[in-house]
This record gives sequence, C-alpha cells and structure tokens, in this order.
Amino acid sequence: MEIPPIRVNASYRAGDSLVRVNARGVVVEVGELPEHGGRGDRITPLEAFLAGLASCEAFMFRHIAGTMGVEGDYSVEVGVRGDFKFGEGLVHVDLELKVRGLDRDTVEKVFELVKNYCPVYNSIRKTGSVIHEKIIVD
Repeated sequence: MEIPPIRVNASYRAGDSLVRVNARGVVVEVGELPEHGGRGDRITPLEAFLAGLASCEAFMFRHIAGTMGVEGDYSVEVGVRGDFKFGEGLVHVDLELKVRGLDRDTVEKVFELVKNYCPVYNSIRKTGSVIHEKIIVD
C-alpha cells in the first residue's frame, strides 16, 4: 500500500492568536498556551504532533488487527507523552497502549506490526528519539 503525498497549509494573521491549518478543506485552529501568548483554548502545535502519533497508532491497530482476522468487541486507547527541547525537537516519547477485550498475546502480536508499519511512529523512531512503550490489557 502506498501513501500519497500529503499537503497541509497553515495561515496566520497579525494580531490573531490562532493559526488555521487546512488539509483537504478541513480547517483546524491551532493555538498556544497563555504563557506563550495564546488563549489556551486550542490544541498546540506540539500537542497536534503527538496527537498524530496517537491517532495513527490507533488506526493502524484497527487496520492490522482486521487484516489478521482479529474479531470481537475490543477498544484501543493510545496515550502519548513527549519531551521536547528547543533546538533539538522531540527527545523522548512515552507511549501507552491500553486495549480492552483482547488477550495479551494477540495485542502484543498486533502492536509489533503496528510499530513496523505506522508511518508516524517510524518517522519519530528514525530521528533517534527514545520511545518507551507500555502495553496494558484489560
């Protein structure tokens, strides 16, 4: 499967505290925390970055589990915490995968493939950022 090129535009108007991001006509407003001049009522760029990882992991889990024939009523929650440094970017990620309704062996097998195929996870891994993973199975 190939991933087509992705185009995203961001625009800012002087005096505004938001940046409008447009992808395929879908507009999302991104802001900053008050201590950085924002209102604190929108997701920040770094939160959006980590949200990309969390959501990609969740979608990939669903996709890979489906191709493996995993069935049943299960749920997946992906929590991500990142440490960033000015001038370096992302240096450390804690990724927590919480799955309900599947056995641990199945979750571990699916997650190994998720890590191999998730484009966001692999983009981060290739930067040399440390990724610590925790799996919780209910």
